Amino acid sequence: MLGEALSTRAEFREVFERQAADIINPDICLVGGLLEMRDIASVAETYSVALAPHGNNSTTIGLAASLKVAACVPNFLIMEYPVAWEPYAKEIAVTPLLPTNGEIALPTGPGLGLELDEAALAKYPYQGGRRRTLATPADEWP
Repeated sequence: MLGEALSTRAEFREVFERQAADIINPDICLVGGLLEMRDIASVAETYSVALAPHGNNSTTIGLAASLKVAACVPNFLIMEYPVAWEPYAKEIAVTPLLPTNGEIALPTGPGLGLELDEAALAKYPYQGGRRRTLATPADEWP
């Protein structure tokens, strides 16, 4: 399994072409969101590669987004769930996404299905992050 540090389709394409993994674990916050993760999962399926979204960098919002993608791709295998993030999930989400008997129910509310406690979330202001370099058209799939 690999892919938590990959951020472009071109990087995943190389993994598929080299048959370097049976399972990929892209991080939805690193690859560019729901549609990009869905596209990567779709190509992975053509190579018989399973999807196990990376969950350790994404916190509650990324978890909700990853679950939405997981629900609509046939090669979803398992969701990485970081137990260490649970205290934060319980603090910032009105109804946190927590496992019950090893499963997390798919959020059903509007959008990602989460309602956040904005006052609690304000305690954790954005500190900046890694900027993603966009690939050139030659690096991307058609």
